[in-house]
Amino acid sequence: MRKFVFLLLFVLVPFIANAQTTINSGITRQLMLLNEDITNRAHAFLQAMDSSLVIDLTQNEWLPIENPTGTFFAESELKDFTTLGDTLVIPISGDYFGMFSLSITGGDDIDFEIRVSHDATVIAKMGLTIPKLAGSGNITLPFFHECSAGEKVFMEIRNLTNDTDATIVHAFIFIRLLHK
Repeated sequence: MRKFVFLLLFVLVPFIANAQTTINSGITRQLMLLNEDITNRAHAFLQAMDSSLVIDLTQNEWLPIENPTGTFFAESELKDFTTLGDTLVIPISGDYFGMFSLSITGGDDIDFEIRVSHDATVIAKMGLTIPKLAGSGNITLPFFHECSAGEKVFMEIRNLTNDTDATIVHAFIFIRLLHK
């Protein structure tokens, strides 16, 4: 019986070890493919830091977050995306996930709203109240939307309280293709 167990272990151990190696290499290969898939998907990141861009707001009027030359978002990384000034152009039809963040100054006790739009459709919007005596605020807006190739995605702001302008201190937008 001991010879049988020893023989069984002698045959099975290398087989199990080989099977484990095969499983591990298969998992490693799948993770490598997943990583390659993630990094090769269409994505864009635009950022403006230490800005003093003033958006001349009129109460309840949406205005794009851009400077006159279309170069507000000075730092960028683009994979398949293109830009038209401070507007992103969707490269591939599909579902996209993104995030837009904005830090602004604009007085005390003022209500602002930001939104991300594509062409004439609002993708997402969110409000921000700058508290009394604070003078500044930050808002982050996640969004998910099905977009078509060639659509233009842009960011907008409006003042709900009065005509006080907004000074954009920092802003970024990140958008990524989830699947076609």
